[in-house]
Amino acid sequence: MSSTGRECSPYKPLDHRGIDDLHSPGTGKTSTIIESVIHLVRRDAGARVLACTPSDAATDLFVERLAAAGMDLARIYRLDASSFCEEDMSDDSETFSRIPGHDRLLVFSVIVSTCPKAAILMDLNVPVGHFSHIVIDDAAQQRNLL
Repeated sequence: MSSTGRECSPYKPLDHRGIDDLHSPGTGKTSTIIESVIHLVRRDAGARVLACTPSDAATDLFVERLAAAGMDLARIYRLDASSFCEEDMSDDSETFSRIPGHDRLLVFSVIVSTCPKAAILMDLNVPVGHFSHIVIDDAAQQRNLL
């Protein structure tokens, strides 16, 4: 029984027919995740989203598409990879390249990072449970998830 008093049904495995089509390029996976993040943040001012991508280029693209959708740039932080050269960053991404102080870091609604780089958030003492949502773009490409 669930806490609502209703009978819980056992978990039913997904039908995996056609699932390979979802992994193909150009199927809208990233666009769907970006739209989801935008809607989460617009719907709930208290939402805190950690969005992880498979590469630095994908992280830049994610930030650029959030900005292009009209998301307030003051609410987005792009966690920079230490090996990433600031000179190679696009003008739109440069704003997001430096790690702010702990208190300022906790104010951002969306932090975008590669999966491996997101681990630095533990070193920066971001509290467990700080993020209301964690999304991972192209999770199938990740070797070491958070």
